Amino acid sequence: MLDVAADYGLFNDRLSGSIGFFSRISSDLLMPVSVPASSGFRNILQNVGSVLNQGVEFSLRSFNISSDAFTWTTDFNITFVRNEVLDAAGLAPDSFDPGPGENRIIVGQPIGVIYTNKSAGVDPATGDPLWFAKSSSGKFDTVVTERYYTGGRQFFGDRQAVGSPYPLFYGGLTNTFNFKGFDLTVLLSYSYGNKVYDDAGKLLVGNMNQRWNQMRQTLNRWQKPGDITNVPRLTLNSNSRAEDTRGRNSDLYVYDASFLRVRNVVLGYSFPKELLESWGIGLTRLRLYVSGTNLFVFTPYPGWDPEVTRDNSNPREQNLRQGSTFLHPPQARTFLVGVNIDF
Repeated sequence: MLDVAADYGLFNDRLSGSIGFFSRISSDLLMPVSVPASSGFRNILQNVGSVLNQGVEFSLRSFNISSDAFTWTTDFNITFVRNEVLDAAGLAPDSFDPGPGENRIIVGQPIGVIYTNKSAGVDPATGDPLWFAKSSSGKFDTVVTERYYTGGRQFFGDRQAVGSPYPLFYGGLTNTFNFKGFDLTVLLSYSYGNKVYDDAGKLLVGNMNQRWNQMRQTLNRWQKPGDITNVPRLTLNSNSRAEDTRGRNSDLYVYDASFLRVRNVVLGYSFPKELLESWGIGLTRLRLYVSGTNLFVFTPYPGWDPEVTRDNSNPREQNLRQGSTFLHPPQARTFLVGVNIDF
């Protein structure tokens, strides 16, 4: 394991912070390995494989304005992380049992990579879905219709890695202001580059025979020859065909989960000490404040919340099923009014 860091300060510490680098290879990971059903168990835990975690962390604190009447400070941090499976003991992706969802363990990919079929769009002439299939060269450079999967050919044989559940970078930004007894703190958090697989998406986008409410993307469905879209034509009879792929897991439901969130805002007012002393009741501090949490989020993710993940039955599945959700409710937006009193 390597972990090095350096602190810095400039302009009489008006700018200060730290920068660090870390790299660690974890071996003999405790993984759920699938076993034959005849054993009476779904999986057993084994110490197999290794994974690399590597990254850079940077933080900065700035005293932008500092006077008797007004102060403004900024705290910024950012972390770049790389996660990669180095060894999976020669086991296939489906040898590990992460539970429901499309997360797998594959050498050369981040742990829990989203592994599913990749859409090639919709046939403009018929409105049927198109898929990328593996050719004899081993590359996914062949486009096929859903009827290609008749005759016993298995749809999941053409799965591929389509997205990482981990961001390229993430961090936060805090600005703190003080002016004549008033204080205001605004905390922003952000994440960029991670993907979320919505396991309920196959039921919410164009799958009419499940009697589920539909997401807004369904309005972009194919309706007539020549339409260019990634949502196939609507039909109530799709699941009656053995080759149907409309209700299958695919990258159609893998979304960019990058976000910028207004995490927390606090506005307060502290009464002057002279005023408190004049009251003669022993108060040394009186501060009133109002705060709001999860006020706004800016994201291309079409679901409720890009930060939530699937409810998992145990910590092991939580580690493997990052970036996977199924009708999980969003984080609550809360407001709080309070008072700080010291005697």
